Amino acid sequence: MKVIKYDKVQVAADSVFDTALRKSQAAINAENAQLYESAAASGAAVSFRAASAGLPLKKLAVRLVPARTGSGVISPVNERPLIGYTGVTLTQSGKNLLDACAPETVSGVMIGSDGRLIENNAYACTETYIEVRGGTEYALQYVKNGNFEAGAYAAVYDSGRHFLERVPVAAAVSRSGRITGGMTAPPGAAYIRLVFPSGSTGLQLEEGPAATEYVSERHDCPFSWESLAGTVYGGELDVLSGTLTVTWTAVDMGTIHYFAYSSVENAFTFNTPGRSLRENERASILADCYGQQVVTFDGISNNCIAAGIANATGILRDSRFSTPAEVKEGLSGKLLYYPLAEPAVFQLTPQELRTLAGVNRIRADCGEVSAVCGAYLETVQSRAEGLVRGILGAVAPTEGDWTASRNYEAGAFLFVGTGFYKTTEAIASGGVIMPGVNVSRTTVAEELTALMQA
Repeated sequence: MKVIKYDKVQVAADSVFDTALRKSQAAINAENAQLYESAAASGAAVSFRAASAGLPLKKLAVRLVPARTGSGVISPVNERPLIGYTGVTLTQSGKNLLDACAPETVSGVMIGSDGRLIENNAYACTETYIEVRGGTEYALQYVKNGNFEAGAYAAVYDSGRHFLERVPVAAAVSRSGRITGGMTAPPGAAYIRLVFPSGSTGLQLEEGPAATEYVSERHDCPFSWESLAGTVYGGELDVLSGTLTVTWTAVDMGTIHYFAYSSVENAFTFNTPGRSLRENERASILADCYGQQVVTFDGISNNCIAAGIANATGILRDSRFSTPAEVKEGLSGKLLYYPLAEPAVFQLTPQELRTLAGVNRIRADCGEVSAVCGAYLETVQSRAEGLVRGILGAVAPTEGDWTASRNYEAGAFLFVGTGFYKTTEAIASGGVIMPGVNVSRTTVAEELTALMQA
């Protein structure tokens, strides 16, 4: 007999319970498909809508991508180390964009038409730059403190945080004294700073043409791994399982052994210590003070570093050095970065974020967030066990009297009138159904309980 397992419940394939569970799961899956407008999202921040609060996310991860600090051509006089990660904090918030960035505000200051700060006790402004999208409508609401005639406006900035213009917020006063208004971010807008009457409370900025009910929802989910994994330069954190997978490592270049490469002046080869580069990523080798070059040994340029032909071999060229000893001394304290052949895995404490009703925004203070939004299969299965009670009546045979209209195996279920029965022995078609002899009266709840305890 084929057995199907539904979470904690095991039932015979094609039995009435199997059919009922499959039908109930299909119904719930269809229902859950409507809970989210976006099934998956990734980027610096993710956003999705949930029809219900409290559902778990199916996947939530933070990808730590190797990235450099600074700008310009990398050289010994313009070092650009990789960003090192010792932890990450995820922030979950709802529709109120001000919850997402928790903006610091400064009282007694406004932003002038040229983007400069001007002292004015009637105003306050956000120090934090709030992310927006050009051409998108935004609604603002707040409660003024006092009878200031001052209105609110937004100072608009491009992606480089260069001031573009000021945009007024058209406002109306409700009977409760709450000010509501709207604005459209102009083309090229990437950030705004809000300017509003000093002492205002209950600020909410949201996407859309009109203000909706005020909410303030923010949950922070911090992770720290410095004591366990040290500084990480590339990898991924699975938030829900707490698994940190480290894919990049770093080593002090002053600890590496170098060898002169006779074919090219001021060129030196070396082996990455302890671990080799992945065979398909031999060009993925980076350093604080050298540009990356994908070339053969003979084509290496000055102030560049490249992976060599052998898995663990690299080459660098620096006109400042003539001997391996000079390289070792001169590069002490500089870091070399490369991907691990076998990722290192560390176990942190898992954390869970559950959905907020409506808009959900999740961002990380470093790296890229990746989320898959949907109820866990286990949640679907447990809810199916509840729905099976209502669906079972549609799939179990119903007899009009106490004469069997079909063959029944022992352990089968059937209805006679309004009674629900389980056969205790096989009954042939045309046989008499006799409670206490070949069937026993039961309930769906009792049978599910027995299945779950089996």
